[in-house]
Amino acid sequence: MKTIEALKKRENPYRVSDGGGLLLEVRPSGAKLWFCRLTVDGQRRDMGLGGFPTVSLREARQRAAGARKLAEAGNDPIATRKAEEAARKAARAAEAEAAKLAEARTFKAVAEACIKAQSPGWKNDRTADLWRNSLAAHAYPTLGALPVVEIDRAAVLRAIETVWQSRPATGRKVLRRIGSILRYAAAHGWRANDNPADARMLRY
Repeated sequence: MKTIEALKKRENPYRVSDGGGLLLEVRPSGAKLWFCRLTVDGQRRDMGLGGFPTVSLREARQRAAGARKLAEAGNDPIATRKAEEAARKAARAAEAEAAKLAEARTFKAVAEACIKAQSPGWKNDRTADLWRNSLAAHAYPTLGALPVVEIDRAAVLRAIETVWQSRPATGRKVLRRIGSILRYAAAHGWRANDNPADARMLRY
């Protein structure tokens, strides 16, 4: 094969062979694409291997050799690659969904869901704001980003320690609200049916 950089674009696409079924196609745009010519189930197939220079000559040769090996063993390397790409795509989608689900079940997200669920039954419209403000001031700094499943007694104690010591009445309100949120999470199966915000479990 000529030096790849020396291959000039033409009015029509053309291919240059490297041997062993490896071809480099030069397109009118100047783009250079690798292909491997294979025989699969008695039919000739051209398998794309990527573009130059992202895929070097050495890597293209390696990919072509791997594809030929699969074809010689009676497998379809193109179908195999598609299946692998589909599996990777499914894995990425599952990871993204898991991350989205985990984010949706942080204490802050569950707290907001709990407030929205309860607020229609509250007589005073300001109650939701009072909940949000007190949680933002005293609970979210410690608990907000934690998945509800991971919140334990120690985490609750860290969250309310300062306000409990300086303003016990406010501390008790915040504790009750944390407890309500954790019960809401447990009712939806997002954590065990315990409640580390139960005042009887805390030593204050």
